[in-house]
Amino acid sequence: MQEDDSERLPPQPTEPDLPKYVLDPLRRSDADRLREISEYALTLAKWKEQRAEIEELQENEVRKRISEYHKQDLREAGKSASPSDYDGVPVDGRAYVVVKTPRDDPYYYWAWRTETGSWSSKLICRVDEIYPNPENRPTPETVRAELAED
Repeated sequence: MQEDDSERLPPQPTEPDLPKYVLDPLRRSDADRLREISEYALTLAKWKEQRAEIEELQENEVRKRISEYHKQDLREAGKSASPSDYDGVPVDGRAYVVVKTPRDDPYYYWAWRTETGSWSSKLICRVDEIYPNPENRPTPETVRAELAED
C-alpha cells in the first residue's frame, strides 16, 4: 500500500487576520516573491518604528520646551516648578508642565507617561492664579509660536 503524498506535506501556515485583498495575492505568489515581500515588509516595519521613535523624540523636545515656558510662569508667580514638591509626580524627567482646559477653565498640571504607557497627571493650580486677566494668558498657539522664534 502506497502512502498518500499529501500526508507527507507540511501543513499550510495559519493565515493572519488580514483582509482578503492582502491575502489573495500572497497565496498566488511563488516562494521567491514571498521572500521579497517578507524582506520588504520587515524593512518597512523597521523604518516605521525608527520614524515613530524620531517623532516621539521631537514631540518630547517640544513638550520639554513648553514645560519650561510654563515652569517659568509658575516660578515668577511664586509657585513651585519642581516635581519633587508634588506627591506622586515622577522626578526622573518624565513629567512635564502642561495646561489643560476642562470645561473652559484652564489649569496647570504635571503630566507624564506611566510605566504602562498611559498618561497620568497631577493638578498644580488654576491658570487664573498666574494670569488673572484672561486677555494676558498665552494660548498654546502663542506659546508654540514664541518658542519657534528662539
